[in-house]
Amino acid sequence: MTTGQRWFVIVAVTIAAFVIIGALTGSTTRSNVTPVAQPSPAAQQAAQPETKVIQGYGTGTYEVGTGEGQVPPGRYQCSDGYFARLSGTSGSFSEIIANGIVNGPTVLTIKPTDKAIEFRGTWEWLGS
Repeated sequence: MTTGQRWFVIVAVTIAAFVIIGALTGSTTRSNVTPVAQPSPAAQQAAQPETKVIQGYGTGTYEVGTGEGQVPPGRYQCSDGYFARLSGTSGSFSEIIANGIVNGPTVLTIKPTDKAIEFRGTWEWLGS
């Protein structure tokens, strides 16, 4: 195993441990994350959604921007997953701006200043 491969394994194990410990203790760093209130069944039947989901993003790491293959800044929704807002793409633990495990409807805001976003689960873009 080369030195580069060792560092990759160390970083991957560190991030995995952080996520597992956060899940077990319920403590995560949340920035710009707002739980979404659940409407009553009657309200769900009476009201039709006015906004349509424009795009969905699955598990992976994406650059933030408006180009092809990039995730545009704005609001995203997920009910069960994980996110990490990143200041870079080197894989360094220090590049995590904020992260969290999502259990229940949640809205996340990705800022134009974020370099990349890591998603686990399916995230739907709600717009700017």
